[in-house]
Amino acid sequence: PDPEKAVLEMSCRWESIDRVHRLIREYGGTPLDSDYASDPNGAVLRAELLASDTDAFISRFTDVTNGKDTVKKL
Repeated sequence: PDPEKAVLEMSCRWESIDRVHRLIREYGGTPLDSDYASDPNGAVLRAELLASDTDAFISRFTDVTNGKDTVKKL
């Protein structure tokens, strides 16, 4: 990825996937890939966004998922 971009990997429960997709768009992120097969309770999503937005995104991610889903920088 571009040095000014960061790739985030998110493990999301089914009920929060739509909210997470909206959040990625809100931050101007680019969805990279989605794995709907490996977790029966949800999906693993990867997205690229501006590195400068990652801390704010992670904070909002925790809010929109009620702290029940996980996100990490790759």
